[in-house]
Amino acid sequence: MSTKIAIMGTGMVGGALDRFFQTKGIQAGLYDPPKGLADARVLADADVIFIAVPTPYYLDGRGFDDSFIRAALDAIPVTGKTVVLKSTILPGTTDRMQALYPQHRILFNPEFLTETVVDQDMQHPNRQIVGYTTMSRRDAELVMGILPSAPFERIVPAKAAEMVKYFGNAFYALKVSYANQMFDLCQKMGIDYETVKECAKAEPWIGTHHLEIYHKGYRGYGGKCLPKDTRSIIQYAENEGVDLSVLKAAESYNTDIQREQGIDVQWKEGSPDVSSDASAQGRAGSGVERKTYLVTGGAGFIGHHLVRRLLDDGHRVRVLDNLSTGQRERVPAGAEFVEGDITDLASIRTVFEGVDGVFHTAALPRVPYSIEHPIESSQANIMGTLNVLMAARDAKVKRVVYSASSSAYGAQPVLPMTPDMKPNPLNPYALQKHVGEHFCTQFAHLHGLETVSLRYFNVYGPNMAEDGAYVTVISIFKRQALAGEPLTIAGDGGQTRDFTHVFDVVDANVRAMSSDRVGRGEVLNVGAGERHSVNDIARAFNRPVTYIPARSGEARDTLADISYTTQLLGWEPKIRFEEGLAELIRSWSIRSS
Repeated sequence: MSTKIAIMGTGMVGGALDRFFQTKGIQAGLYDPPKGLADARVLADADVIFIAVPTPYYLDGRGFDDSFIRAALDAIPVTGKTVVLKSTILPGTTDRMQALYPQHRILFNPEFLTETVVDQDMQHPNRQIVGYTTMSRRDAELVMGILPSAPFERIVPAKAAEMVKYFGNAFYALKVSYANQMFDLCQKMGIDYETVKECAKAEPWIGTHHLEIYHKGYRGYGGKCLPKDTRSIIQYAENEGVDLSVLKAAESYNTDIQREQGIDVQWKEGSPDVSSDASAQGRAGSGVERKTYLVTGGAGFIGHHLVRRLLDDGHRVRVLDNLSTGQRERVPAGAEFVEGDITDLASIRTVFEGVDGVFHTAALPRVPYSIEHPIESSQANIMGTLNVLMAARDAKVKRVVYSASSSAYGAQPVLPMTPDMKPNPLNPYALQKHVGEHFCTQFAHLHGLETVSLRYFNVYGPNMAEDGAYVTVISIFKRQALAGEPLTIAGDGGQTRDFTHVFDVVDANVRAMSSDRVGRGEVLNVGAGERHSVNDIARAFNRPVTYIPARSGEARDTLADISYTTQLLGWEPKIRFEEGLAELIRSWSIRSS
C-alpha cells in the first residue's frame, strides 16, 4: 500500500512540495486553515505529514517564533505520525519538538530553494538531507524514499541537518560581502570587476554563485533567507559561547552598504515584526504574557526538561543550581545560569529579584545518604526549601511550585494513594520532602505566598537520573544491560510502581504555575495512575535476570490517584509507560541477550 502524505502549509515550500508529488501521481492531503483547507481528516489519514509553516524571526534577538510549528503539531488529531519539519529552524529545534510531542516521530528536511526557480529546485535538488531524532531514526529511510532524489543523499542527526542550512546561507552571506568589497577595490584601481569575476568563476573551488554585486537593484545580500539566517546563527552561536567574528564582520559591512543606499532591506524583507497579526496567530498560548521564572535545580533531571519547556513557551528562565547532582551542560542555551546553593539564604536572595514564579526542583535526592547523614541532607531538603520560600516571599514572587515526593506516603494499606491519606515516610529523605510540603502550606496561609506541592511518582525519561532518590529500577537495568550483566531484581519482583514520564511531570508543573484554581498550599499527585511490576520491566529489557534479597524501608506498591490533580489542573498523563519505556530502550541501543 502506498504511503499517504499530508502537507501543512501551502506557501512557497509546501506548494512546491505538493506540485512535486503531483508529478509522481500522488495526491497529498493539504491543510492550511487560513486558505480554507481545514479538514483535519487529511492529517488523521496520512502516514507522513510535512510541516512547511512560517517561522518569523524575533527582532529582539530571541530567535525564531516556533508557534506556527507547535500549532501545526497541536492540530494533528491522532498520535503515532511520522512528521517532517520543512520550516527554517535553529539547531536543536527538532529535538525539542520531539521532546514536547513524543506521541509522534519527528524529522527535519531542509529546503534549498530559490524563489524564482522554486519548482526546479524542489524537483531536481543537488542534495537531499533528512535529520532524525532518537525516536525517528527508523522513519528516516521512509522519508528519504518519498522525497525527490538527489546526487547527494544523507541521513544524519536532526541537529546536523538543521546546521547544514545555516552553514550554507552564512557562507553565501560571506561570499556576497567579499564580492562587494572586491568590487570596491576594483573600482578604486580602475579594474573592471566583471572581467575579474568571470575569470575567478572559472576556478571550481570558488564557484559561480553569489558573486553578483546587485540584488534586486541594490548592493549587498537581502531577500527572505540570508539576512535572518545570518543574524540568527550569530545569536545562536553567542548563546553557545562561540563568537562568529568573521560572519559578524560580513553582517556589519552589509548593513553599512545598505544604509549608504538609504535602504534597510535586511529587516524589511527578512524579518517580520513579531507584533504583527501573523505572528500573534501562532499556536494557542503564544499570546500569553512573557514571564520570568526561576528553576532551582535547573541543571538536574527534571529541572532541565522544565527549563527547556519554559523557554519553548517564550518565557525568560533563570536557573539556580550548585551542580552537586546537576550538570552544567544540561542547562539549555537561552537560560540564565547562576551557580549557588539554596542552603545559603543570604547568597541567593538577589537571584529571586524580578521573578514571577519559582519552580523548586532542587534537592539532595539520595536516600542512603539521608540515612547516613541526616543533618546534611536535612540542611539541603528542609532548610533549603525554607530558604527558597523565604527568598521568594521577600522578593514578592507570586507563586512557588514545589517538587514533592510520593515517598511521603510510605507503605499504605489501601491503593490508590490519595493526598488526604496520612503520610508514612519510611526514610529521612521522604520525611524531609514531606516537611517541605508543610512549609509550603504555612507560607501560603501565613505569608500570602501562593504555593502548590506536586508529589511525583517514579519519574523516568530521557537523561534520567543514574543515582539518588530519583533513580528508578529502569536506570539500574539500563546500566546492567549495557555492561552485559544480568538484571538484578530485589525480592520476588512482584513489587509495583507507578511510573511517570518526565514530559508529563513538566506539563503538570507548567499547569500548576498558571492555574487559578491552586496556590493555597495544595498537595497534588503527579503519576500515571497505573502500576507495573519490576518483573514486567525486566521482561521489556529481554535480558537474563537474577534475584537478590529484598530491601527494607521501601513500599511494596505505589499507585497514584490523580483525580484531584485532573480536577484542579486539567492535567492527565499523555505518555503510556509501555511506549515511553520502549523508546528509552531503543535510544540506549540495548539488544536482547
